[in-house]
Amino acid sequence: MRNLRFSLLILGLAFIQVGISEPLRLFGVKPDLLLISVVVAGIYFEFGWALFFSLFAGILKDVFTAGSFGMSSLFFPVVAFLIIQLNKRLTIENNTSCSVVVFLSSIVYDGLVRLLSVYMNDLVSYPVFFRVSILGALYTSIVMFVLLRPIKKIIRRL
Repeated sequence: MRNLRFSLLILGLAFIQVGISEPLRLFGVKPDLLLISVVVAGIYFEFGWALFFSLFAGILKDVFTAGSFGMSSLFFPVVAFLIIQLNKRLTIENNTSCSVVVFLSSIVYDGLVRLLSVYMNDLVSYPVFFRVSILGALYTSIVMFVLLRPIKKIIRRL
């Protein structure tokens, strides 16, 4: 039951990210709520379920957002795997450490997407890429800092 409810939470975050998060756009970037769900899954769920949830979030992001199709489905599980490995070595529990993990995860995800985009000859100028990457990562980590307490309460109830 807990896994079904978290899947519904991811689905809800996808609809929020696509539908009503437009007013939250700041300097041309929006927080990546689905990446936040990947980080939460990597920290609070077992290995198999974390990979499942990250793949589910990646598929939703690929289906509902513009961009290179398949990148999120490919790289969200990679990011979840890295978070699981990091969580084995460090305790990631408080707001600050979770926000730092979200920031780093966003940078890693954007870097992986950029590498594959260059390989596919889908070039984006470096200043635009770095502006969007850094601002997006910073904005997403701030949103994670604000939302972590409610997310923890939801997970405990699940």
